[in-house]
Amino acid sequence: MSGDITIISDYNIESKKNFIAGLKNIRGLGINLIKILARTLNLKDSVLIKDIPKDKLAQLSKIIDNLLFSSLSTFNVGRPVINDISNGKHYLSDKLKEKQALNINFLKKIKDYRGRQHKAGHKVRHQKSKNTGRKNKRIVIKKK
Repeated sequence: MSGDITIISDYNIESKKNFIAGLKNIRGLGINLIKILARTLNLKDSVLIKDIPKDKLAQLSKIIDNLLFSSLSTFNVGRPVINDISNGKHYLSDKLKEKQALNINFLKKIKDYRGRQHKAGHKVRHQKSKNTGRKNKRIVIKKK
């Protein structure tokens, strides 16, 4: 079983997947960032994880552990400014979930509109709710 899984920076990734598909399983890593990582390591996007040399895997783990916006200059170009990234850190996996939960709880605490929508379990970004998103929800729609 250990031959089927490769550990990169404390994340279990299937060895038989290609570079992009394997790293997409890490929450917080998108396709564009993964392609930039591949270019940084001089790897092809289609290479299988099991075919990557050990030194490149160690280098990849080091980059993912210390992923800063400033360390990947091409990643920084055109990126919107988020008020919580003043330290430049890019959050992954559990830290990302924790940060999102803190932001939502903050919105609930200050009784913002979006916080109230989260608390009630409704759509937050003004999406339509008449016909979609009704699974296990009670949305009353009055007929004329």
